[in-house]
Amino acid sequence: MRSRKLLIALGTALAISALFTFFLSRRLPRTRTVAAAVARRYLVAAHDLQAGERLQASALQLAPWNGATPLEGSFSDAAEVESRIVLYPLAAGQPILERQLAQSGVGAGLAYRIPAGMRAISVKTTEITGVSGFLLPGTQVDALQTTQYDNHSDDRKSKLNNNVQVLAAGQRIEPDPQGK
Repeated sequence: MRSRKLLIALGTALAISALFTFFLSRRLPRTRTVAAAVARRYLVAAHDLQAGERLQASALQLAPWNGATPLEGSFSDAAEVESRIVLYPLAAGQPILERQLAQSGVGAGLAYRIPAGMRAISVKTTEITGVSGFLLPGTQVDALQTTQYDNHSDDRKSKLNNNVQVLAAGQRIEPDPQGK
């Protein structure tokens, strides 16, 4: 008898909750918080691109980007990036971004690596001053000046600049991918 009363109470509670849920689902406005992902198309590298390579339409292709957040600094038109120089090696399928390309109209060679308004100078290094060959493009160094006098005990060193970026080491403007 007791279990029968318990089953009736449980059945009544389920029926009331089902009716209440149905009533609320009809009365409340239907708001959906699921944001539909907007399909965008961006330029990507059609094949591996090397640093210093000038972009051509054949090296680019459009690929979908289904993220809710747009890809910052990306391109969707090949005409925007055609003839610009790649600053860093890019893998096939990697999106083409503004920060990976030299400014428009910049020529080939080392000039594309020098930011607008900046200058580059060459500094003679040896194996000792070049940190035993570990001085590579992209390394940050401090530029020092040594003033030598006839009496070597009075040699003076002064810091010219902090955190200077090495653009090239010898004939290399990019570190060797194999570490050689």
